[in-house]
Amino acid sequence: MELSPAWQLGGDGRFKFAVPVYGCAALVDSDGTFGDGLKTKTPEHLKRFMELWEGSGYLLSSKAPILWINGTNDTHFPLDSWQISINMVKERSMQRTEIRMPMGMTDLCPPKRWCLRMES
Repeated sequence: MELSPAWQLGGDGRFKFAVPVYGCAALVDSDGTFGDGLKTKTPEHLKRFMELWEGSGYLLSSKAPILWINGTNDTHFPLDSWQISINMVKERSMQRTEIRMPMGMTDLCPPKRWCLRMES
């Protein structure tokens, strides 16, 4: 079983920072693709999803700073759920929202206009 990025960040203290591109917690009530799918599940299935996959609890236990990156056109991780996730770790969060961000994993290199500078 692959662990969710939120679990890895909140459950493993070795992470010094995180930069999730797309992705967030708070999906159960979202208007996105995942939220729509979860609204059709049984209470038992939803409870199991919350126990295993919902990232809110893990985000709350994370100590690492997070740079959140998302596009305005992401149908899986809508901006309302994304903002709830950011607010959970507000004191250690920065965010970048790109208008109509290109989707897909066709190029492993980020656009040249993105630049991150890490200092110790």
